[in-house]
Amino acid sequence: MKTPIISFYSDVDGRTYYSDHAKRMIKDLEKLEMPYHIRERKSKGSYRANCLSKPRFILEMMNELRQPLVWIDIDSIIHKKLNVFDDFVDKCDIGMAFPKVPSKEDPSIGLPKASPIYLNHTPKAFEFIYEWINLSEHVERNSNVMFDHEILLKIFMRITQENTGVRMACLGNAYCVWPGLPVVGGEPMITMGLA
Repeated sequence: MKTPIISFYSDVDGRTYYSDHAKRMIKDLEKLEMPYHIRERKSKGSYRANCLSKPRFILEMMNELRQPLVWIDIDSIIHKKLNVFDDFVDKCDIGMAFPKVPSKEDPSIGLPKASPIYLNHTPKAFEFIYEWINLSEHVERNSNVMFDHEILLKIFMRITQENTGVRMACLGNAYCVWPGLPVVGGEPMITMGLA
């Protein structure tokens, strides 16, 4: 796998939940021989504020690395190499995991998860991340109760309804497994964390 995994961790309330998961994820990524850039960030004081800083961190990493990358929440568990992301470079701007993807029998789609998120180094990927940053920082300034995921869903809905030209890859539920639930049609690739 060539596409690097990025994430950050910020402990809150004197607990080490996120730093403990960072150590575990680094160990897992090294065992799977996957490139990564995981950083500790000073906590913004709350879980919500830290979550809302996610898109800003992603942009910083896009600018630093200047290549496609994959955001994965630090408390996720990666079970296997994620080579699928290497195949996206010429095919899409953004890739997300969905609990349900379209099929011939049922063309409907579920709503994307906030992890993993593939971002190519393309103008459309930058447009997406700028919009996510702007909305997240607006929400934080105005003491709205939304988190990064709800904002991500709003952007996803706009992208799909307005036909913005964003090339999107849809990964199935093997990439966003809810702990304890079975995977439909395959083995788990990523189990979501439950912060």
